[in-house]
Amino acid sequence: MLLLVLFALGLANLSLGAPVPSPYPSPLLERVGEFTRWAPRSFPDGGLRARASANTSDWMGMHQAQLGHLSLRELLLPGSHDSGAYELTTALAPAISGSDDMNALIELAEQLGLPVNAIITPWALSQRGSVLEQLEAGIRYIDLRICWNGTHFLTYHFETGNTIATLLDDMTQFVKEHPKELLVVEAQLWQPDNRTSNHTVPAAAKRLLGQMLVSAFPGMLYPQQPRMDTPYSTLLAQGQRVLVTVDDALVLEAGGVDSTGAPWLWPGSQAAWDTGVIWNTYANNSTLGVMEAFNTRQVQIFNSPLLSSNGARRLHRRFADPDPPLPARCKRLASGAQASPPCLFKLSWTLTTDLSAIYLSLIDPTAPRSLIDMADRANEAFFAWLNNSAAAAELGGGGTGELPSLGRILIADDVTNPNCTIVQAAIQINLQAAEEGARRRAKATGPPLSRPPSRLIADA
Repeated sequence: MLLLVLFALGLANLSLGAPVPSPYPSPLLERVGEFTRWAPRSFPDGGLRARASANTSDWMGMHQAQLGHLSLRELLLPGSHDSGAYELTTALAPAISGSDDMNALIELAEQLGLPVNAIITPWALSQRGSVLEQLEAGIRYIDLRICWNGTHFLTYHFETGNTIATLLDDMTQFVKEHPKELLVVEAQLWQPDNRTSNHTVPAAAKRLLGQMLVSAFPGMLYPQQPRMDTPYSTLLAQGQRVLVTVDDALVLEAGGVDSTGAPWLWPGSQAAWDTGVIWNTYANNSTLGVMEAFNTRQVQIFNSPLLSSNGARRLHRRFADPDPPLPARCKRLASGAQASPPCLFKLSWTLTTDLSAIYLSLIDPTAPRSLIDMADRANEAFFAWLNNSAAAAELGGGGTGELPSLGRILIADDVTNPNCTIVQAAIQINLQAAEEGARRRAKATGPPLSRPPSRLIADA
């Protein structure tokens, strides 16, 4: 089957042994011990591994006066996708072993005369900065993908990476050093559909994971509550700065409860829980235009409760309901309204590695050569998509120059690259939300506040 695809793409000469220029193995990767990562020379300035500054490492604390009355259900947190995939080993993750995609990649590698990792790794590395560097660059949501190798919990994305303990150490260090910053961690444990698999996670290991997640943040966890409506300033005062979600009941139970009986860990994504607090959306496509259109639709649906009745009817005519449909509790609510159980809507500004993108990289010199290459093209397009005046009107900006509300979590790949502007966008959108709140509070006591337009600029 693969040879038919290769033939259709003009690669049939591979099967005949003809030389074909190949981007693999990538000269921009480096091996450090057991890990492969992007070399410093792959960064835009030839060595930048993070863009940490007071403007990003402490951006929440810098704006506490304005943002203090907002809860996690009103803030927008910038996040990283596959946060731990900044360096990977050659060991294949159990999630991909034996899959159809893996078999196709093995066949392709054989045609090219390369080890399969030479092809997989460039398309598996989703970040260039460590978790600590991502947090210092302004990221406040961590996508923690976890697998069990029989002895340790590891992060993974096609290939396995660092231990989960290593990544948790980075997070612990950051929240200790930055006492006014909040953090949401979505811990997703990979488990096979076939429970006879050798990679089935034993109950004892799940209990260990729950204990690890809680012990990593002593005195800093935000325990479960029915509405998740505690204001940011109150969370700081109470020392509840870290919210951790999980997707397994035994892991959640093993995390234990606080003195009031509230579990320390929260139920995670809608895929694992009917009442999960993370609502994930992603285009699952390698084409920029498709991803942009998908996210436009998602944000319109998120904002739909605040549209006029005419606007809501137009939206319904233009777009079918998503599958599964977005619950009312996950949509943008009017000020003061808090549906229960709580929900954090997540928008993914990410392009997905697929076989067609990998094949195309072999025949089109202008095509992306890696996931990071795809991410950088997407990141460069983000502020234009967001700032477009017509798009802003469609997405809830109302044509006033405001930035649209994008949900509660916004994630991207390669977030430590200066061309990734999701942190700057989140700051501006949060300040806009705070200003709207101040305007409502002042409405009954005085004249309306003036409001200059907010615009995201490329070099913000």
